[in-house]
Amino acid sequence: MQLQTPEQDELRSTSRKVLLRNATSERIREVSSTAAGHDAEFWNQIAEMGWLALTVPEDNDGLGLGLPELAILGEEFGYSLQPSPFLAHSLVTWMIAQRGSENLQVRLVPSLAGGDAVASWALPQPGDAETLVLRDGRLNGTRRLVPYANCADHLLVEASADGQPLLVVVDVAAAGTALRVTDQHTIDLTRPYARVDFDAVPVEADAVISLTAAPSELWRAAVALQCAESVGVTRRLVQMTVSYVNTRHQFDRPIGSFQAIKHHIADMHIQLEGAAAATEESVWAIHRRRSDAAVAAHVAKSWTGRAASWVASEALQLHGGIGFTWEHDLHLYLRRAKVNELLLGAPAWHDERIFDTLVAGIA
Repeated sequence: MQLQTPEQDELRSTSRKVLLRNATSERIREVSSTAAGHDAEFWNQIAEMGWLALTVPEDNDGLGLGLPELAILGEEFGYSLQPSPFLAHSLVTWMIAQRGSENLQVRLVPSLAGGDAVASWALPQPGDAETLVLRDGRLNGTRRLVPYANCADHLLVEASADGQPLLVVVDVAAAGTALRVTDQHTIDLTRPYARVDFDAVPVEADAVISLTAAPSELWRAAVALQCAESVGVTRRLVQMTVSYVNTRHQFDRPIGSFQAIKHHIADMHIQLEGAAAATEESVWAIHRRRSDAAVAAHVAKSWTGRAASWVASEALQLHGGIGFTWEHDLHLYLRRAKVNELLLGAPAWHDERIFDTLVAGIA
């Protein structure tokens, strides 16, 4: 386990206060119902606070921090359920700042770090049959379940050229009608997703990140950050439930005083702490580019995907009838937990990858 620095503790404390102040129940629902699916005013606010430049090197006017700090913010965004493209955008900024060409960094990093442009990723989902292909400077193929594609100015896309994996940064405006975005509806009401079709989309030569390790590194980081967000969702659900069972009275006493309820709460805490530990391990493994980074990401998603979904179901049962109402926020967190469980691979798929790695190691 990696102990947090005082600076990381301060980042967590400050970000939680900022996010909870903005992400009220009413505001979450209001923003989620807009076409963009996020709050432009809040976006400008976090840009001014430097959050969008978190992983940009200091010599490029960034904060010079890394994936661990980004994961802290990811957890707090999950805890507050603030509708925002922050995580996807920051992951793209992180990859370009780490692996992009000098020309690409000069061209895009200032606008991404300043919040003048919005970016998202378009990564393959396990089971996708189609591979995006880059040939003669044109990108063809389809990606589904792309977060905030409806408002993105740039998309970081995993593709292949001559059979080799690579990453491509697509300028949405320059693509014109060659790029089509079609809304995809999930049960998550607080985050928009879309199918994106690339039909001979032009790609600049300096917008290609051809380093062989980059696609897998991006995918693992996306999984780790999704897990961090799910840990935040899980933590909020546990706290929400503890508060409820301590205030809901039956038989002249709080229902939380009954042993059976205590056992449920204890099990929820166990799932939460396991998810937090596995996620933290994966974040640091990727940050340090350890040889076991892939396994760490699979373990994190296997545990966290199940934990968040199970805790959400337990929270719903322990809240009783009030938990099933539209007005209560519990269902919003449950929806995010359920979608995150399946996005970027269901836990069972990650279990299979862990098994494959173990078998290969034994062989």
